[in-house]
This record gives sequence, C-alpha cells and structure tokens, in this order.
Amino acid sequence: MRLAYLPLSKAIGNRYCLGSETKQGPFHMGINTPSEISAELSIGATDQKMVRIFITTESQEIPMDFLAEEAEEIARELVAAATACREAS
Repeated sequence: MRLAYLPLSKAIGNRYCLGSETKQGPFHMGINTPSEISAELSIGATDQKMVRIFITTESQEIPMDFLAEEAEEIARELVAAATACREAS
C-alpha cells in the first residue's frame, strides 16, 4: 500500500506532528494538502501486543504503536472516511 504524506516535522511524546509551519500555525497539515512524497505503509501486531503502523520513505521510518482499542478506533475512522468518499461520488 502506498500513501502520500508530508515530511515529519516534530515528534511530541508518542504523537507525531506532520506538516510544516504555515499561516495557520506551526505544523499544520490539512487533509487536502497535496504532496509529491510517497511512502510504504505496513500494519501489524507486535510481540508487545500493540498494533504498529509503520511508514517508510526513502529517508525516514516512522513506527506508531497503538493499543488494540486505539487501533479499532482508527479502523472505524478509516471506514467512515471510505464511506464518505463513496457517498461523494
């Protein structure tokens, strides 16, 4: 699976802030922000009983670990976004 993203600008604790300084404020990235950067996306369970989303580019690796409940919430958000895309077409 490939995805587009903006370069990692800052990590705060376990949360990653993507994007760059804009007139809306630091590290602002909108859903509709275009990008020419591509990345590989891997999702799987770790040996620590976490769900890992792992993003790899030519220059960066971004591991993001989530509890099962958090991963399920992300999955619900993905399904809701996919549904909205279908309904908009």
